[in-house]
Amino acid sequence: MNTIPWYRSQIIQQQLVALIAAVIGLLGIATDIDIAATVAAVFAAIAVLVPVVTIFTRIFKPSPNLTLAAELKEKELIAKGKIKKEGL
Repeated sequence: MNTIPWYRSQIIQQQLVALIAAVIGLLGIATDIDIAATVAAVFAAIAVLVPVVTIFTRIFKPSPNLTLAAELKEKELIAKGKIKKEGL
């Protein structure tokens, strides 16, 4: 079992995108195109796509441990027979 750097986790990356989109929306950053509906549609699309991709990632992709503590806890649970070696 190996750990990966936090910035290589797809779920963390997806949540960072959601956070950046929310901050941009809260700050009211605008461009020359001042069409409120277009901006709202872009943020709505991001708000819909990020959770969908996150759900897909959690269901179909492996989720390596991000910290040594998580790796040790996984080994402990495997040793106790509470989870299988393939994953949770």
